[in-house]
Amino acid sequence: MPEPESFRQEFQGMTHPPPALQAQDGQKAAKNALKLAKNHHFRCFQWILPGFGLCGFRTTILSAPQQAAAILRFRDTLHMCQNPASVAEGERMNTQPTRPAAEEPPDAAAPADLPLFGPLGAALASLKKNIQKRSAEAQQEREDEPEPLPEIDEEELRAIADPEQRKRERQRKIEFYRQFPNGREVAETKSQNLKAEREKIVQLALWPERTRGTPNSFLRGALFAAIQGKERQYLKGALLATQQGIEIRFTGMQLDQSDFEVWEQAVTLAAKNQLGNYCLFKIKGFLRDLDRNDGKSDREWLKDVFRRLMSAGVEIKHGAHTYGGSLLEFWHDDEADTYKLQLNPRILALYQAGWTALDWETRGKLRRKPLACWLHGWLSSNAENYPTKVETIRQLSGSKTKTLFKFRQNLKAALTILQKEGVLVNWAIDPKTDNASFERTPSASQQRHLIRKLAKTPKTN
Repeated sequence: MPEPESFRQEFQGMTHPPPALQAQDGQKAAKNALKLAKNHHFRCFQWILPGFGLCGFRTTILSAPQQAAAILRFRDTLHMCQNPASVAEGERMNTQPTRPAAEEPPDAAAPADLPLFGPLGAALASLKKNIQKRSAEAQQEREDEPEPLPEIDEEELRAIADPEQRKRERQRKIEFYRQFPNGREVAETKSQNLKAEREKIVQLALWPERTRGTPNSFLRGALFAAIQGKERQYLKGALLATQQGIEIRFTGMQLDQSDFEVWEQAVTLAAKNQLGNYCLFKIKGFLRDLDRNDGKSDREWLKDVFRRLMSAGVEIKHGAHTYGGSLLEFWHDDEADTYKLQLNPRILALYQAGWTALDWETRGKLRRKPLACWLHGWLSSNAENYPTKVETIRQLSGSKTKTLFKFRQNLKAALTILQKEGVLVNWAIDPKTDNASFERTPSASQQRHLIRKLAKTPKTN
């Protein structure tokens, strides 16, 4: 084993870092310096190892004052290694049993003006500076982090687009809760109740395979209009024509009956899962379920429909039930070549207001006949079909036909198709009143509804 004195002379004789320590940052340089000392069995370095470890290897788990104190201890021990008396003291301490941690005297900070030698001292100074800088940045981040609010308030703030307005509103709420702590308790309770409501299992009722379940509010108005694709218009907050008892405001590119078919297929997939969960599907399989080709043009068409349904913003009120949001959300996984589809759980409210199981086989025979498709859904959604003016039907269907005469011709052609497919038993348009009347056989559930309605009707003498 080389003598400590000879090693100290070797270490002191360095005027620049050894090649192994060149071009390294401060922490690596300090680490390699320790390895160099241990390779020479310099027992004094064994004694100062804990101080070095705190400084060099555990800086990320110490507070800034602890790290600074560790640097000062290590700098002090380096000077002790240059002092023969300090080396002898280190040899003596290695031969004595270690005191219990509780009996150890507190460390004394080294004088701040002791000079550091060589590049290792510069590395330690740089390390200390970086530690202080990181501590200051962390403290600043903690100060800049906004005070959290109850979830019900956070949702309101996320809906504000302007960052400055959002910041002012947050500050106003914080000041309000500081002044009225009970108000925060009420908001927290509402947030917990809202979270519990959202975590409930929400699933649509399963309908027979040959049918498609549709909210009546979708069938009794111009949400999915009887138009051709080229007749679409962009609408902003437009109040759509609807049957009495329903109100729909729409923002986005106008939707037609082909968009309705895609939405129905998406809902059929979603009905097999809890609402809010993702449904995975292949685009080719989705197109085949719609009786369409799976070539490139049809795939691009389906993507366009998804985009329209996703970007459409609807505000629907049907009786006491309301819904506001998009009609669906979707994502494309390029690696797996699959789509993810999701429906908002709150759309269940529209089904709770009333829904109709459409005969999808009959619907398939009406494809590419927008007015016939719309009439099929509208007539099917009503248990009783009262005589309705032709002009009212034109408005409810969202038709772009400009003249009433031309629309009446189109209506007659569409009603003839429906009678041929068995949707209607008979129909007529009164030339005097211009009222269209319909004769059809209600579905089994509609017949039960009519029986209950008849039973509740008071008898008259």
